[in-house]
Amino acid sequence: MKLTAALALRLVTGLLGGYSRRNAAAELGVGSSTLSRWLRRGRLTGEEPYRQLYAALEAVREARESPEARRAREGRRAREARARRRRESGGF
Repeated sequence: MKLTAALALRLVTGLLGGYSRRNAAAELGVGSSTLSRWLRRGRLTGEEPYRQLYAALEAVREARESPEARRAREGRRAREARARRRRESGGF
């Protein structure tokens, strides 16, 4: 199956309607492994239209996320960035 702009819009609409990623994809006849492959392609290569789908689904995920989960995720990212800077600078 090929990812089109119309299909991506229908996936995002399903998520906004409360469906999980797996269920939204299944409703449109897209397998969960295909959706995972599209998202990975968007995240890693930035290739269109996969990048746009990845960005849209991430925005939906973040909008659904509780404030506590968001703070935890942001804290993890900050710790990872500090650790990366220490490794790059040769520090511990």
